[in-house]
Amino acid sequence: MEDTRPYKIPRPKGLEKYILENCQDINYIFFYQKEDWWECTRCGHRGKLRGSEIIPVHTPQGEERKVKTWCPNCGAEVTQKDVRYGRKKLTDRGRIIWTRGIKSVTFVNIDIFTIDYTMLPPKVRIGPDSQIRISRKKQERWDFEKWYGKQYWHQVKTINLRVKPSDMWGRSEYHDHLYHDDIRKDDIRKMDVGTDLKYADPDKFWRRVAMPDESEIAGQTIRYMSNFVKYTGIEVLEKSGFERLVMERVIDGTKTRTVNLRSKDLRKILKCDRSELRELRNESVGVSFMENWSRWKKRAPWVRPSDVRELTKMDYCSNQGMDLIKERADISKVAKWLLEERRATGDDITFGDYADYLEAAEALGWRMDKKTVYPRNFLQMHDEAMEKYALIKDKVAVEKFAAAEKEITTMTEPWTDGRLLIRPAKSPAELGKESRVLGHCVRIYDKKVERGDAAILFIRKTEDPETPYFTLELNKYCGIVQCRGLHNCAYPDDVRKFIENWHEWLMKRIRKMEKAEKEAAKGAGAPAA
Repeated sequence: MEDTRPYKIPRPKGLEKYILENCQDINYIFFYQKEDWWECTRCGHRGKLRGSEIIPVHTPQGEERKVKTWCPNCGAEVTQKDVRYGRKKLTDRGRIIWTRGIKSVTFVNIDIFTIDYTMLPPKVRIGPDSQIRISRKKQERWDFEKWYGKQYWHQVKTINLRVKPSDMWGRSEYHDHLYHDDIRKDDIRKMDVGTDLKYADPDKFWRRVAMPDESEIAGQTIRYMSNFVKYTGIEVLEKSGFERLVMERVIDGTKTRTVNLRSKDLRKILKCDRSELRELRNESVGVSFMENWSRWKKRAPWVRPSDVRELTKMDYCSNQGMDLIKERADISKVAKWLLEERRATGDDITFGDYADYLEAAEALGWRMDKKTVYPRNFLQMHDEAMEKYALIKDKVAVEKFAAAEKEITTMTEPWTDGRLLIRPAKSPAELGKESRVLGHCVRIYDKKVERGDAAILFIRKTEDPETPYFTLELNKYCGIVQCRGLHNCAYPDDVRKFIENWHEWLMKRIRKMEKAEKEAAKGAGAPAA
């Protein structure tokens, strides 16, 4: 095939062999019993079937029925297949990604390969997909396209790995592979001698054995090489031991203004002074660390790198609390004071704890002076304020809960038939106990009750009125929604009959009360005699 790539770079010798040995989605052993031979598509070895470890089994239908074994020559896991059947439908497709350094330029070549099993040994065909040129002066990516019989190359703005083509179900048609055999691994640094990547370390991504998908490794490698020649700060960071910062920038593609990658001076790159740089070396610095440090320096200029992790931990999930603190105190002074308290006492104090304390102190009517805002023993004051606040808050919640229950059920006393009784739940705490004993989720219905959308009633045995038995939910129109017992079990016939009798009584009671209210309203509106 004519080489139409924008840059004519010879493919590595032995690339086809490498594809057969490393890039097949499924390795096969074809066998022919009549002529007594087998052949492995991975190593290309052919041997006699008779006397070998291979027991020929032909299973033409279904992936789950394929027989797998091991090649006696190369030891690879292989799938058995009779050479006489189904080879015309067997093809393997993928992309092979390889690099070549020429003068100051590094070329990344992405080719599509097809393995054709209609002949033995299998035939590998390679065609172009993309080509990327990387240097300090210029970076380009060209993609090969086919459109209505026409073939052409067009330039793309991004220097990334091209998105893999997918079939109509969204699955990828191609598996990505990096060309990195043993010789390549040893020679990769030599390959970049003289290029703009001569001080880079692109093979560190290829050494990441834990990566499940080689396309991920390839994409990271390309992003790393592109960023390395684009930003001089990456080389400085790597030489200075801040490789984690580089890896997060490349792997996650995380962009941040807290790191100036265009500078050659390490202190200007990290935006710090000499003493701060010494502290940064002791930290495992990544993008999130630098972002947190930048955010805290805006809040409190005194913050050092050694304070960042502890302050971040104190600030975890307390955005609303931070807003409350800002309204009532100087956040810089509060942060410094809380950090000192935390280190002096060893207690796990957070900004959320402090925000809760301020809210409670304000609700209790405490004078918000320096003594209250910056107490000497914070945890003791915090616990005292929260206990007093809880008494007020619980009382309000219980009253609101009970009022909402009464609005729907109209009940103030339990109703009983002598054997069973039913009564409305009195508080959210009772829902928690009911949920814990019976193993269902009624505990989360407290807000629903408070809004007036539902009422929760407890069914008990008259002889044991404190032990949960069944839990019933009414909607705001007094319709029965559900009734559940232990672990959401359904209720038996005797409980069903009890519920029917009680519900009939309840509806008569409600209709009677509504009638009385209408008559009272009518009487109040009548003209005086």
